[in-house]
Amino acid sequence: MKRKLGVLVPLIAITCLGIAGCGGDDPDAPTKEEYVAEGSAICSEADAELTASLESRYGNEDLSQQQIQTIFEEDFLPSAEGQLEDLRSLTPPDGDEETVNDIYDALERDIQEAREDPAIVAEGDAFAEAARLADEYGLTGCGSG
Repeated sequence: MKRKLGVLVPLIAITCLGIAGCGGDDPDAPTKEEYVAEGSAICSEADAELTASLESRYGNEDLSQQQIQTIFEEDFLPSAEGQLEDLRSLTPPDGDEETVNDIYDALERDIQEAREDPAIVAEGDAFAEAARLADEYGLTGCGSG
């Protein structure tokens, strides 16, 4: 079975999820809107870089399942891990620490599961829980929104 690179773009978009941290009552903490804007920008930039890299290598050619799996393992997962690291460096809005930690926990579980079983990409629901949580929080640049 072959697929076009365009099939991967939505998957790329749903992996960038973010917001975390611990603490509270931080006078320098951003508002939710500020955090969402910064987090979404991190995700959008990483997704654009990954998409451009993949398009330059594969163009619009049909991809085999093996190529898709290789891209997932060698490009997509490292990008998701990098995005998670960048997002963790953001200070979450006061009162949202638990919510953002739930998003991070879901993403970490999804990354670990994908590392252990890269064939999960073929199932089509890799990162679904993390994407859902990010969307609910309002991260339109991260997740499927």
